[in-house]
Amino acid sequence: MNIGTLEKVGTNTSSLKLEFTPEEFNASVEKVFNLQKSKIILPGFRKGKVTRKMLENYYGDNLFYDEAISELLKEHVPAVIIETGLDLVDRPDAKEAKITKEKGLDCTLELTTKPEITITNYKGLKAAKIIEAVSDEAVDEVVLREQQKREAETLITDRPAEIGDVLIIDFKGFLDGVAFQGSEAKNHELKLGSNQFVPGFEDAIVGHSVGEKFYIDVTFPEEYGMETLAGKATKFRIKIHSIKSIITPDIDDEFAKDVSEFDTLEEYKADIRKRLEESADKAADINFTGDIIEQIVEENFEGEIPQCMFEQRIDSIIRDLSFRLAEQNIKIEDYLAYTNSDIETLRGQYNERAIVDVKVRLALAKIAELENIIVPDEELDAEYAKIAEREEITVEELPKYLSKDLVKADLIAKKANEYLLSVSIVDNTIVKEKELKEEDKEALAEAVEDLFTEIAENAEAE
Repeated sequence: MNIGTLEKVGTNTSSLKLEFTPEEFNASVEKVFNLQKSKIILPGFRKGKVTRKMLENYYGDNLFYDEAISELLKEHVPAVIIETGLDLVDRPDAKEAKITKEKGLDCTLELTTKPEITITNYKGLKAAKIIEAVSDEAVDEVVLREQQKREAETLITDRPAEIGDVLIIDFKGFLDGVAFQGSEAKNHELKLGSNQFVPGFEDAIVGHSVGEKFYIDVTFPEEYGMETLAGKATKFRIKIHSIKSIITPDIDDEFAKDVSEFDTLEEYKADIRKRLEESADKAADINFTGDIIEQIVEENFEGEIPQCMFEQRIDSIIRDLSFRLAEQNIKIEDYLAYTNSDIETLRGQYNERAIVDVKVRLALAKIAELENIIVPDEELDAEYAKIAEREEITVEELPKYLSKDLVKADLIAKKANEYLLSVSIVDNTIVKEKELKEEDKEALAEAVEDLFTEIAENAEAE
């Protein structure tokens, strides 16, 4: 292989010519043929018994050319890229491939490089840092959630259903004696008093016992969403399979002992308040830094960014969405059908967010470069080991799922963020002269939150 001249052909684009001898190219074609021959069928011959020459005579000399080019590039390009010293942000694209028996393969690689970014100012910027006060209601809400977690259920057989009980029922609705669509369910769990159904439905079940079959009268509200049922009188056939009573623990010192390491409810609530205040302070730091980064990205950021970086970020966002949907056993295709959308429309919806995301990451990386912020090897190794332990896999297995380069980039971004906090000025009297569009504010907030979430997922909080 011969490496030609590296030439810059655009702001973030370079080209590099590669030449492969006839022998090298022919060897690659032979490799592709050998990989595929067991599956190839030619009329009149048994599978796997056809020679390469016979196939090329039948289909043409270029039958395996595309795959052969891909194999050559896969084998040689990584080393070539390292030799160039370029920092690529996209896969090399082979252009202008010319193949002759006399000269072999000549092709040009189109290389998209990381953009050159200029940050005109990032020190001494001002923003407000507003820490939300922790109310008594917020503390009580945490306590109530813990109380709900410890609720116990007891089967009831000796009394009728009451408000607050959880029932397993069958039901079927009738309008003018005819069952209507969506009105039937079996073994449905219903908590009386939850207002899960239209008004009157749950109240009418109160007083009935396990095993009973009965009818109740329910009139749908005039403003009900389905016109065919709005304001209509209906009947529901009900069968109660079981009744469970919810036993809720009292919130007292004994409760505090059960749910925490504290002996009194007062101490337990004080600890909750402390943790909420710490969380509020961290949230204020994130919002403060977000405002600083907003100023950098919108007012102090210069550089032309390759479109592929935005497309890659959209890919990542949609991939994350697919994973979240999969956790709920929902396919992305079903989600798109349900929302009456398609993949291109979805990509368009994330375009603005992707632009801000990429700018934020590039800005933090540039600040880290300017301030010589680095991550020592021992720190990176320790972080990598922590992630492996958290994911319950070995350090040797982790590269299959998460590269060290990504972890390193996240740690550098975290350090750059901490540096910004140290060189920015808190000014709660600020009135911004320039307001961003609301959607741009939301996109920036999401970008900063996404970045910090990814950093938190890849590194335990210090």
